[in-house]
Amino acid sequence: MIIAIDETGDFNPDSELHSFFVAILIDQSNNGLEIKQQQFDKWKETIPKEKFNDKGEVKGSDLNDDELLRFVKNVYNPDPVLRQEVVFFLPKENPESLMKIFKEIEVEKLTKVSELAKSEGKVEMAKQYERMAIWHKNAKKMHYPHFFKLILLRSLITKAFNTCVGVSILLEMLGDKESKNLLNIKIKIDKDFVRGDDPTIYWKELLRNSFISSTMENPIPLLDTWKSGHPFIEKYKHHSNDSLNFKDLFKNNCEFLESHEHFEIQLADITGIIINRFHNRNKAEDAYNELHRVIKKQKLTKLILNNEPNFDTNPTIIE
Repeated sequence: MIIAIDETGDFNPDSELHSFFVAILIDQSNNGLEIKQQQFDKWKETIPKEKFNDKGEVKGSDLNDDELLRFVKNVYNPDPVLRQEVVFFLPKENPESLMKIFKEIEVEKLTKVSELAKSEGKVEMAKQYERMAIWHKNAKKMHYPHFFKLILLRSLITKAFNTCVGVSILLEMLGDKESKNLLNIKIKIDKDFVRGDDPTIYWKELLRNSFISSTMENPIPLLDTWKSGHPFIEKYKHHSNDSLNFKDLFKNNCEFLESHEHFEIQLADITGIIINRFHNRNKAEDAYNELHRVIKKQKLTKLILNNEPNFDTNPTIIE
């Protein structure tokens, strides 16, 4: 299954509007990905040429409400129907002063992991986490919008992955006999806000660590009837214990990509615009309601920083 992610909103600390991260889940079984692209291409033929940029991409913000409604009817809802997960926050509920406290805690965590790695003789890991701590502390590189994009994105990936596995299991029961969705999970994220090799490495490492920590507390849904020989377990099983290891997923199949080169991200962009326009401007109501006609509306996850943040003083190294 493909998990395509895009963000929408200004993420400005002074904004009174909601900002969102949206994940779209795309079924790959029975040529689902190819069918979805054909539906999308056919819909694009109805869009005026002036709404395409110089890279041949239609940006959701340029579409009117009628065009958004046609997108949902002709692309989002036809089989194989798309699914979504959404996380959001409201800047006025998350003041910059509180964000700086949380940021200091995040930097301290990275520093402690660096020190722990050094004490265990893991020199290269120690250096990487030291560089990550410096990068995270930098007010220009990890400013208010980027900080919230990071914590929203890591929350969304965990939610979307769990939904992806659960839905893929269901689709396997319904006909995905080759386990195409479970064995070909890819996370595609719009790279608009992440530029450069080092930031990309740091973002992926932070997302991976957060994902592993989260799944330790909230295990991924699996079937009790699965035997150890199920292809999904065989692909992701840890080499030294009975747990699952998703290091390869985050190393090779979680990428920040150019949206004009990956139509799946464009689907997330347009879906995000519908959600943004409905919640912030009370527009695109028909398109928003249509989004939830086939698949019942899921609860949107709202992020609010706690006034009394906790800090784990005993970090562990995740490999």
